[in-house]
Amino acid sequence: MQVTLSAAMEEFVAEKVRSGQFASADDAVNFLLAVLKEQEELSPADVEDLRAKLDPAIAELDRGQFVEFTAEDVIAERRAALAARRKKGA
Repeated sequence: MQVTLSAAMEEFVAEKVRSGQFASADDAVNFLLAVLKEQEELSPADVEDLRAKLDPAIAELDRGQFVEFTAEDVIAERRAALAARRKKGA
């Protein structure tokens, strides 16, 4: 099978390969199609299960029960914990 991608999709796939996320364009396209196939194969029971898991979290968000953070916050917290462990072990 031969497929022609739009210029934008060709660049998207090329970037995935350049970044090292995939070894080749074939690998990238096969993976992305597998993801699409999996999404389309979700059964009503799968969707209901996901909703049951997400609804409590959404309710917490609606009540304002969440903590905002950035990636930098997480990195700083982990570095501080690592430094404390090293200091304790030294």
